[in-house]
Order: sequence, then structure tokens, then C-alpha cells
Amino acid sequence: MKILFSKQKMKNRKMFGLKTLLLILSSAICWFLAYSPALAAAEVTLTVKNPDPYTGNQSWFVFNKNPGESIEDIATIKNFGDEAATVQIYPVDATTSQSGSFILKFEHEDQDGIGEWTTMSSTSIQVKPGERIDVPFIINVPKELSPGQYIGGIVIEYGPKKTGEPEASCAGQTNCGQSTVSVKTRIGSRIYLSIPGKAKEDIQINDFRYFTSLSGQPRFKFTIENNGNVTYQPQAEITIRDGSGKIYDSFIHSLGNSMPGTTVEPIVNWEKTRPLLADFTATAKVTFPKRFAVAGEALHGTAITKTVNFWIVPWSHIFIFTVFAVFAAMLCFLHTMRVRKALANSESYQVGAEDDLMSLAKKLKVSWKSIARLNKLKAPYSLRKGTKILIPKHKK
Repeated sequence: MKILFSKQKMKNRKMFGLKTLLLILSSAICWFLAYSPALAAAEVTLTVKNPDPYTGNQSWFVFNKNPGESIEDIATIKNFGDEAATVQIYPVDATTSQSGSFILKFEHEDQDGIGEWTTMSSTSIQVKPGERIDVPFIINVPKELSPGQYIGGIVIEYGPKKTGEPEASCAGQTNCGQSTVSVKTRIGSRIYLSIPGKAKEDIQINDFRYFTSLSGQPRFKFTIENNGNVTYQPQAEITIRDGSGKIYDSFIHSLGNSMPGTTVEPIVNWEKTRPLLADFTATAKVTFPKRFAVAGEALHGTAITKTVNFWIVPWSHIFIFTVFAVFAAMLCFLHTMRVRKALANSESYQVGAEDDLMSLAKKLKVSWKSIARLNKLKAPYSLRKGTKILIPKHKK
């Protein structure tokens, strides 16, 4: 009874110690979450003031103005986080990537459009947690501006202060007070500006081709050149037919943005499973909806059709087969060379009635294994009278 009681008592003590440890750990975690300043963060957003930022959720500005006019509007900054943030705000031009994706330029890049025409009322703002700040701005449209569509945006940046300069108290000391990592958050709001006038629609597809990526992914690549003054969001309807003319696959894919004065090369992946070896014909019908067309304008009616013929070739399989064939040919060549060398270093011998492999090897002073290997003899290595065999020449 005493032994059982002692065991139960030890078990209770262990349970009490475990519960106490868990309580201490949970308390430490709760304290860390509640009081650690490193977990506090700002969460800043940029929205359009007009017409109604308090009920809407717009993220771009759309303007229709004449040359020489001014545009006055407001960008709204809101801090949803629990830490104050110093926000840098500035206007920029927009461009497209090689694949047609919309890109807002950085502040240090050259600005010759909306980024140059726009003036912000403030460039650096302190935003407290839960605070909303309106930032007025003015776009002065140049008088000589040609009709067309112009795209840019307003960008805000916030995060750690810029680093790189050591503190004054660190003069003469290496790496004192200097941070090596600085991460900033960058948020942009687009500006679409349409200048009324005669639309110049000059869009063309210079190239449509099929290729395979390094990973083996089949792809189609377009080269779209826009020499007009209208921004489009082209879409491609791609139909793929096999060698007999039967439709093998068909799908529609967006080709990104095509801005005035740009050449983009969007790439479309072909996802359907393909046979190892086959020929196909792909036809791409590309249409050009306008991006924020002026009210009353019709969509671009022209559809450009391009065709490409291609083969699905299993290059990886062919490569492996080629390597194997070359290796087999090398082995065959080496074997042939060994046989020729052996024949050149041997002489013919007619087996007599009294000859066997061992006695013959002893008589001719050569290895019996050499005779067997040269003549491809198998156990029990018997020799028939009158047959001719090859004997390695005795090395003197």
C-alpha cells in the first residue's frame, strides 16, 4: 500500500510540475504578444477620394480633359494598423513590361507624362493609427498634348527610414549605427487620362510563334506593336488543330496591356497534355478591346488572325536515345577492334586426335584460357579432331 501511495504521489507531483511549466510558457507568450513593440505595424492604403471613398473601393482615377486644362482631385491615405507611419507620396508615369503587364515607374526614373504634369500638395505625411488624410493634387495638362490615352499613377511608400549614413556619434567607427536591410511597402493608384480627338488606331501583330521553355513547357509568343494613341487589352482565342485538321484544343487568354508607343511580347502557356510526336497548326484570333474608352466609342472592330505550324518533338527522349546509341556504337567499335587485334596476333591450328585444351596449351606454351576465350569455347572445353582453331602467338 505504501509503495502504491508513493507512486501515485510522484505522479501527482510530475503532473503539477508540467501544468506549472505550461502556465509559465503561456504567460510569457501572452506578455510578448501584448507588449513587444516589434509586432506593432502600420497598414496603409491609398484610395480615390472622388466620388465617394467612404462607401466605394476604387483604386484608380479616370479623367477626360482637353489640352491646357487642369485636373484637381484628392488621394486618400488611411492607416489601418496600430503604429504610426511616415508616408512618401509622389506621381509617376506608367509603362508596360515585356509581357504586357502594367507597371508604375519609380520616383528616380525619368518622367515625361503624368508623373511630370502632376503636383502633390504634400510629399511626406505622418499618418497615425486609424487616421485618414486627404492629399489634394493637380494635373496640368499640356496645351500642345495630342489626342489619345495617357497613363500614370500616384504611389505611396512607407516603412523603415532610409539607411546608409552612420550616426554622428559613430564617427570613425566601422558599421556603427548603420543598418544593412531596409524593407519598404509600395502601393500605387493608377491614373487614366483621355484627351478627346481623332483616335489613331494603329495596332499590329509582328510575330506569332510556338516554342518550348527550358522546363519543357509548350508556349505561344506574340509580338504586338501599338503605334496609335489608344490603349488596348488584347485577347487571343487560340485554336489548335492536329495533322488531320481536327480541333485538338481551344482556349481564350488575355495578352495584358498594349499602351501607345509600346511593343510587348506576351507569352501564353499551352496546358493540355500532348502526344510525344505530332504535328499541329495553331490559329490565334486576337481582338483589341479598348481600356477605358471614351463614352460613345465602339470597341476596336478589327480582329487580327495569325497561324503557326509546329511539331511536338520529344527532344528529351531523342537526346537520351542518341546518347544510348552513341554509347552502344562505341562499345561495338571497341569490341571489333579487340577482335581484329586478337586475329592479328593469332595463327590457325588443326586439332589432332591426341589434343585436348590443357595439353595443347602446354605444348604451344600459351594460356588455355586465352585459347578458350579466342575461340569462344565453353565448358567442358572439348576439342574435335580435324577442326581448326586459333592459337595466340607465343611471345618470345
